[in-house]
Amino acid sequence: MRSIGNSVAMVTNWLFVYVVVLMTPSGKRSTTLPSDSSPRRLTKVAIANIGWRFYIIFAVLNFAWFPIVWYFYIETKGLSLEEVDLMFKIKHNAGSKMSYKEAAVLAKQEANIVRAIGTEEKPITEKMDAKVDNTDLR
Repeated sequence: MRSIGNSVAMVTNWLFVYVVVLMTPSGKRSTTLPSDSSPRRLTKVAIANIGWRFYIIFAVLNFAWFPIVWYFYIETKGLSLEEVDLMFKIKHNAGSKMSYKEAAVLAKQEANIVRAIGTEEKPITEKMDAKVDNTDLR
């Protein structure tokens, strides 16, 4: 699942980079405009009419992303992928009663418990007894 997510992210990233490259002029100011309706035509018309101020559009868009990322992206620093998964499960199961910070703390605690249980090695006889007990319960 991670590889699919990474693949989609990379394709999206490079498609948007391609669109920006198409819209960005080459730096040469030509007096003739292309006859097609390509993004380069839009860029050349904008450069011809408003000049260097056309680049303000890109600057404004870059600065507009800052508050969006600041307020809407959740901090996952210090959490493993499994803990991030647990954090979202805990948060959405609890509803709006719990903050993401509280869910992250609970996810970290639960992941530590799972790791502690998983690393304890039981003797083979206890494992065999557990199998026998499970079959008797059915």
